[in-house]
Amino acid sequence: MWNEPRLDEAGETWRPSNGTEGDIFISNVCRDCIHNQDKSNPCEIIMDTMCFSIDHPDYPKAWVIGECGFPQCNNREVEDNATSN
Repeated sequence: MWNEPRLDEAGETWRPSNGTEGDIFISNVCRDCIHNQDKSNPCEIIMDTMCFSIDHPDYPKAWVIGECGFPQCNNREVEDNATSN
């Protein structure tokens, strides 16, 4: 993906520039998200980012450049599998 953070773009909606960048993002961010575990009902955000241009009203606003300067999904939720002793 990116070698340098894009801090000046923090908070802006983000769309992968190509399929490879999208695959890397999905592999790193979406793979363990609870919204992307059911293959028969995949995450709508992923589908919508592929269907709509970034300036389309239906393009998801969840994919943004985070405060860290790198892409993130604001809807990402990871199941807490930690066990207590």
